[in-house]
Amino acid sequence: MGTSILSVDQKAALNSALDDMHQTFARDIFVFKEASHTVISTDSNYNPYYNVAGQTTSIVNTPVSGQFKARIQYNDDFKKEYWSEVKSESQIKLATVKGSVRLKIDLTAYAFIKDSKRFDIDGGRFVLDSTFRGHGLFDVKYYTLYLKPDV
Repeated sequence: MGTSILSVDQKAALNSALDDMHQTFARDIFVFKEASHTVISTDSNYNPYYNVAGQTTSIVNTPVSGQFKARIQYNDDFKKEYWSEVKSESQIKLATVKGSVRLKIDLTAYAFIKDSKRFDIDGGRFVLDSTFRGHGLFDVKYYTLYLKPDV
């Protein structure tokens, strides 16, 4: 197996530069997961699955949300060739939703966001419209995902 052209210190410096670039251009996004449900029962014989005994139960829904930094790109310029004009048969035909958003997030945000439901970005509400694609210079440090407007 060959050796790397770059030393460990050089790789660390390049990763640090990528992290600095992410921090420079990242903005806040708000992410919402499914609410946490807490069932409070005052009757020890009550079974919420079968509705037996007195229904002296209350359910408390606790919102689960987080605020993270992400690089945001709005995909609303459909004048570009790859969106609208047909130049050749081999051209890639992409289908996308007007107003969709591309996010690049770090590993911390990915751990929370990977099973999230809704996103608030710049006052707009969005939902997940893709899978997560990991990328980085030497290992996976960031993830890209696409969102579509929640209508």
